[in-house]
Amino acid sequence: MGNSIPDITGFIPVITGRQGIDEMVRAYLHLLSPWALISYPHAISVDIQPGPLDLLIDSGSYGFIKYGGHVTDNGDQISLTTTGPLGEIRITTCDLLNFQEQHARGGFTLDIPPLEGVVSQEEALHLSLTNGLWALKNRRRRDFLLYGALPAVEDTTALCHCATVLAANGVDGIAIGNLVPKRRDQDFIIRTVNALREAVPTHPLHAFGVGQPDRIRILFDLGVSSVDSSSYVRAAMDGKTLTMTSAGGGPCEPVKIDGPSPAEVLTLALNNLCLLRQKTLPPRYTCFGLRRPDRSDSTSP
Repeated sequence: MGNSIPDITGFIPVITGRQGIDEMVRAYLHLLSPWALISYPHAISVDIQPGPLDLLIDSGSYGFIKYGGHVTDNGDQISLTTTGPLGEIRITTCDLLNFQEQHARGGFTLDIPPLEGVVSQEEALHLSLTNGLWALKNRRRRDFLLYGALPAVEDTTALCHCATVLAANGVDGIAIGNLVPKRRDQDFIIRTVNALREAVPTHPLHAFGVGQPDRIRILFDLGVSSVDSSSYVRAAMDGKTLTMTSAGGGPCEPVKIDGPSPAEVLTLALNNLCLLRQKTLPPRYTCFGLRRPDRSDSTSP
């Protein structure tokens, strides 16, 4: 890793370190992105080795929405415990920050997602702000990029207030969580981003978990600086390329491969990442170029 910290911009590929294809793709990620993101529950279960990529680590609190769990209020810190495929994971603000500063160049504070019947939107926002302020007060590395993570809630006034408090306390950017459950509510997403962009105009905005190309383009047009997702590799494992609406307004033709081999999955993943990063691989990697099937090809959709 170099001494200077690259800006967190554009699409940030998510890695897990737990699947063979994930490791295959990771060897090429630095050709297309200076950053990769891994979530804390995955990061603590694998051996993170230094490499050409700068790492971002987020809390992985999205698992709370998917698998449930409980929240513990310890006063100036709030911890979250959730049970999923990796077993029971307890995430504390202190443990998360210590791990991030040890292994990464940047990270996101522990946001608490709202969960009906467990944590209200108002509580989730307050608890996330508490965690963010603790992390800002206790971070030790000044060369570490720290984004304050807040859940997107219906009350944009309260959300923006929390963002301005974090900004006033030295946060490097604002990360917006809880967008995945709202992904079909475009009005909500536009309203949320516009409000935050006005509230903290000089701070970059990051949107968690957005990996569909057309949705990414909308967010970038609204002023979001960066997004992250594992969509590029998940689609590849299904034998698919991601597509973006063409300049003429029509859908681009996707590639679909039934039962892709590991080499085909790698090729699909890198092509998906090229689309999402709006970059191309260096010429010596042309072996990863895709042949788009014609109508008679059995691999056509």
